[in-house]
Amino acid sequence: MNNPKLTIGMPVYNGELFIEDALKSLLSQSYKNFELIISDNNSTDNTENICKKYSLNDQRIKYIKQHKNIGAHENFMFVLKDSETNYFMWAAADDLWDSRFLEKCMQAIDKDHNLGYVFSNIYNINILNKKYREIPSFVKYSGEPSLKKIYTYLLDAEFNGKANLFYGIYNSSLLKEMIKKLEHQASWGLDMNFNLLTLCSTKTYIIDDILFYKKRHENIEYFTYKDNITLRNKFKIHDFLEYYKTSLLFTYKNKYFPIVFLIMTYRLCEFSFFKIKGFFK
Repeated sequence: MNNPKLTIGMPVYNGELFIEDALKSLLSQSYKNFELIISDNNSTDNTENICKKYSLNDQRIKYIKQHKNIGAHENFMFVLKDSETNYFMWAAADDLWDSRFLEKCMQAIDKDHNLGYVFSNIYNINILNKKYREIPSFVKYSGEPSLKKIYTYLLDAEFNGKANLFYGIYNSSLLKEMIKKLEHQASWGLDMNFNLLTLCSTKTYIIDDILFYKKRHENIEYFTYKDNITLRNKFKIHDFLEYYKTSLLFTYKNKYFPIVFLIMTYRLCEFSFFKIKGFFK
């Protein structure tokens, strides 16, 4: 397609079980003016054959197979660096999208060119693509950067799915400027801290509709309070310390750095206390 407005970057490694569903979901979008860059991180399964089959039938797809495995972090960076359009989004090779996802996001951008980021509300789905958990609404993150928005984001629990904001649509110029902080980082919580940087840096808009389906690979039917505790138990003090340090690094020269420092220091102390006391195993 000539002059696409949006690039979708899909990094993948050994994604044969789910990538075909993801490709069908993207290629059936009502909004058509995009290119899809797939970076295959030297997969050893049938990923290459699946991707080539679709790329032969749709000129919007650019399939690249890496000569060696460059690591997940670098693979995410590769699809962005290879893009030249005004807008960009990452797409995981196992997720699904409502057929109106791109259309609704791009309509919002066309109405307000000051938007640097657009996303929607989401469901979790299991490996059978069955919906089982509605993530708490992200609409509270719409608007210009503000103390209230940053404060709300920092206090929102990680198991409420805020990492998924990473998969929205970005203004490419803004994204490539922000990504300089991410380029040489690879630590736990990096996606959540990148989302924090986004909220600190630009006007954002969350569509008040569930248009994105994030896959979790546990074959579960429902999500309960016990599952929330299980997720929190996976967090280690070392991980949370890296999360804390990166949040400060990302926002160091931003005007919201003081509130980030105060809240994340409080949360680190709180988390460490509960871990030491044995509330989280």
